Amino acid sequence: MAKKRKKDKEPQEDYQFIPPDFDEKEFLRKEMRDIRTAFLTIVFAVIFGAVAGIIALASPDFALVGLIIVIAGMVALPTIYRFIKVDTSAFQKKHWAGNFGTFFFTFLAIWVMLMNPPFSDHAKPTVEEVIVWIDSGGVIIGLEYMYIENLQGNFWVVTNTTAPADTIHVGSGDTVNITAKIADNGKLVTEELAIGSSSATYSAMTEEDNNRFGFKVAGDFTTSWYLFFRAVDEAGNERLFRPTAALPLAP
Repeated sequence: MAKKRKKDKEPQEDYQFIPPDFDEKEFLRKEMRDIRTAFLTIVFAVIFGAVAGIIALASPDFALVGLIIVIAGMVALPTIYRFIKVDTSAFQKKHWAGNFGTFFFTFLAIWVMLMNPPFSDHAKPTVEEVIVWIDSGGVIIGLEYMYIENLQGNFWVVTNTTAPADTIHVGSGDTVNITAKIADNGKLVTEELAIGSSSATYSAMTEEDNNRFGFKVAGDFTTSWYLFFRAVDEAGNERLFRPTAALPLAP
């Protein structure tokens, strides 16, 4: 029996995409509204950030006022929009999130800029990498104040070792050069060292290189070898640093 011929496929209609009507005027209106809103948000964030920065300049104790001001600014943002006739009726969550984010990060940038040099300086100098060099007739020993992980503390160690240093004897003809890296985000005006106690006489240290300062001691080494570093910047911020362990030096 002969096979039946397949029925001819029904002709398919050609698909034609018809784009929706595009309202160019409405599109441009929304774009201009968003640009205007973003611009005004940045302007008000700059104003609020400047106010917070100026208040913080009056006293470091007012620095936390900035947090209150940025929250107040974000809460007031919808009211500000209505006051300056910005239509927010069509705003979705993404619009509000974007504007709040723009306001916050612009505010933060202005506030941080005013809280740092050259406008202000609230950071204390840093004192670190304390190394003491003992010159005993050409034989030089370095002692570094460093953290030893297995002992969970800071100790004086001979350079290139990881164990606390034993007592090192120094004679009347030996020289001890006490050095430290002292730095600041502004300008330093004082780099001093006292030996024995914090109430002892502070002596100016000499700049060596790469923010490292030194102070040489020669002669009688019968004093207590507790070290006190004092650094002051031009804004009046002071750092007093004392290694918790005394130098293991003895006559």
